Amino acid sequence: MGVLRRVIRSKNGNSWAPLNSSRRSPRSKWWVDVASATKQTIEGSNTQEVDWFEDRLWLDLGDGHKASFWHDKWVGDKPLNVIFPRLFRLAVNKDALVKDCGFWVRDYWCWTIAWRREPFSQEEQLIGELNTMIQQKAGRLGVEDSWKWGMSSIARYEVKQAKTGQENLIQNDTTKMLSKS
Repeated sequence: MGVLRRVIRSKNGNSWAPLNSSRRSPRSKWWVDVASATKQTIEGSNTQEVDWFEDRLWLDLGDGHKASFWHDKWVGDKPLNVIFPRLFRLAVNKDALVKDCGFWVRDYWCWTIAWRREPFSQEEQLIGELNTMIQQKAGRLGVEDSWKWGMSSIARYEVKQAKTGQENLIQNDTTKMLSKS
């Protein structure tokens, strides 16, 4: 399930219409528009498709009860399954939450990730890189995980900020198209 869907479910519960459905959500019609308009094609020497919404979305780690260890962007600029695909394949629990990958000793978080076999020497090096990366982001007792969005100056996701960002991108694309003609 994509990050956008997990955000919507965390905000609206499980009673929303799926994003790939033609039905509109009873709670927020704008979400359907977001889902259909988040991908933008950037043309130039290297034409590429970017997801303006999801690229700016990340999970601020609290107690680790909502954050997916491998699938959410909570450390670094990509999910860990993208940064470390070989380790992801080696992991026992590919759907683990962050809270499942360690334990508290007094006020210190100790990481423990279960592997399905003994790692090879090349994988040991990757595990070292992973450990270095995740050591920077210890959980916080008593604080809920929360979604943050990089377009907001206060780094908290707000629908108003997302809508403004989307409108600015559409306006910029329209201006570029008109200047070419």
